[in-house]
Amino acid sequence: MNILLMNRTFVYPFTGGVANSLNYISKQLVRAGHKVVILCEKSEDGLQDVEFIDGVKIIRHPKFFRFFHMREDVNYLHQLKKTLVNVFKEENINVAWSRHLNYTYAALKAQLPVVYYLPSFFAIETLEFAKGSKSPMKKAYFYLQSVPQYFMERFVTNKCKAISVLSKNRKAELLARYSIDPEKVHIVQPGVDAGAFNRGANKKSAREQVQLPVGKKILLTVCRQEYRKNLDGLLREFSILQQKRDDAVLVLVGTGSQHTYLKEYAKSIGLNGSVIFKGFQENTWPYYKAADIFLWPSLQEGFGQVLLEALSCGSPCIGYAQGDPIPNVPNEEIIEDGTTGLIADYFTQGDMARKVEMLLDDDQLRDRMSINAVDAARSRFSWSETTGRMFDLSGKVINGNC
Repeated sequence: MNILLMNRTFVYPFTGGVANSLNYISKQLVRAGHKVVILCEKSEDGLQDVEFIDGVKIIRHPKFFRFFHMREDVNYLHQLKKTLVNVFKEENINVAWSRHLNYTYAALKAQLPVVYYLPSFFAIETLEFAKGSKSPMKKAYFYLQSVPQYFMERFVTNKCKAISVLSKNRKAELLARYSIDPEKVHIVQPGVDAGAFNRGANKKSAREQVQLPVGKKILLTVCRQEYRKNLDGLLREFSILQQKRDDAVLVLVGTGSQHTYLKEYAKSIGLNGSVIFKGFQENTWPYYKAADIFLWPSLQEGFGQVLLEALSCGSPCIGYAQGDPIPNVPNEEIIEDGTTGLIADYFTQGDMARKVEMLLDDDQLRDRMSINAVDAARSRFSWSETTGRMFDLSGKVINGNC
């Protein structure tokens, strides 16, 4: 089968959850003997229009003209539709797998067979950017952008024959948000890089590699620093922990619109020196390997790929339980409470701090969870299974059985 994978960006060496998933899925398909083409935007200067990476053809289309820099405008979507039609014809494509709203919308408008691997609700995520923005102009821009995104999402979810989502939680949210047939929504969880499993890695050398203190307990989180990630809430929980003990540091890997605010907030609550901001890192594996515990304070997630990455390196994870309406997270589908980590109660102040202290005080429990974490990541989350399920959906779309 000839399969087209679509996302707005795809840059070697594959930074970000969506780009990494495209990389791993494409490798699985190539190994199985399928032709794979990736279509994306030429998002950076210096990228080639066409190149081959590990047997996969990458086609990058130009940044089409768009009013107010919005990729939801009529001209951009029209040009994207024309590009898709040409690629389908020239590459003899049977079906497309899309990880981006605009590409899915354009494919459906062109009446091309497509499976939408829904990564997030674009309109909701854009509204979160608006909430977190300090600039009135940016705030207005994001609010304006969310309007066409909402109508595009409604069209796509209604017209697409097969939609895959990352979790039970995301499926329930999708069905609550849009009136669509639940039979066409399929749960396809992502995998994790089996080559990264390395629980036996020397923490001392990993910490030296990324310049983290060797003699401290390392609490880690890796994410984009945006409003919905609740990182200021994590800082408050860490402040509670710091009142009882000073043998741990909190390491935040990532950047985003709240990066400066979080640094200032950490200082304002007396966390000078005990919180380490590492910024954006292309290679996050050394940080996972250096960590004692991975903390996930996010209040809105479709899945949480970083949890899989942390588990695969043997880091017990702590995240919040599903709430109503928040936290809206599938942590309990990933973390086995008491086995690979702990589930905390968002509405009980200090509960995450208490769970961290429980693990820091019990080396045997933490070590047992570390072993269980690697086993769970290896046995439950496989890219080959993810690819197989997507391939089955493709067959149903092509044959009209979906």
